[in-house]
Amino acid sequence: GSTLFVVPNALILEPHRFARFLSDNKISHLHATPSYLSAIDPSELVTLKRIVFGGEYLSKELFEKYKRYIPGTINEYGPTETTVTSIISIGTYLLNNISFQNTRAYVLDDHGTPVPIGVVGELYIAGAGLARGY
Repeated sequence: GSTLFVVPNALILEPHRFARFLSDNKISHLHATPSYLSAIDPSELVTLKRIVFGGEYLSKELFEKYKRYIPGTINEYGPTETTVTSIISIGTYLLNNISFQNTRAYVLDDHGTPVPIGVVGELYIAGAGLARGY
């Protein structure tokens, strides 16, 4: 019952016109990169019910800024070798809420040992969702 809008490239190059396009067309769901959305004031996006950030690093500040205006703000993560989205977070900045079926995510140190919560490490994704050869 919904409509998919493919936005013209020229419109994407002008973030304020793009925001107006979203509102004029009553678009309710958007998936975009944090760097692009950082150029748009979330208060202009009055019709959005859900926004999915993905494709690159998302700062906590930008996530929180959007969440104030759009409660359905989602942070997703996933490299291409895991078919783009592997982990999503709904309602919080940290990517610890939802993993997809048959997929596990680990944060490991240089020796392949899990690190405690809050400790920096490397993200490893395993399971059926991982492409062969990785």
